[in-house]
Amino acid sequence: MIKDYNLEVHHHPGKANVVADALSRKAHCSCLIVTPRDITLCQELENLEIEMISHGRLANLKVDSNLEAQIMAAQKEDKGMRYLKEKIANRALTDFKVDDAGVIWLKTG
Repeated sequence: MIKDYNLEVHHHPGKANVVADALSRKAHCSCLIVTPRDITLCQELENLEIEMISHGRLANLKVDSNLEAQIMAAQKEDKGMRYLKEKIANRALTDFKVDDAGVIWLKTG
């Protein structure tokens, strides 16, 4: 028991305490705590500028992807694609083909 000991407590205020332990020092933190944010479906729809309506009925929803059109347009503008088209034409690349619109495709089958 602590009452069995003859203890004295001495306080050294401020800078006089040169051997202060960690508990007597002010806590400083220069770190950032980052927690991952869970994106909900509603937030994803807002990012896509799709509005949620709390009333009414949804009869039909059709989502069209324009990824293929974006890839085709990007291939036409890319200088590296011209180089690949030349290699395909010279039969140096045999796993690819160029269609009538000038789009490069991976051969299947």
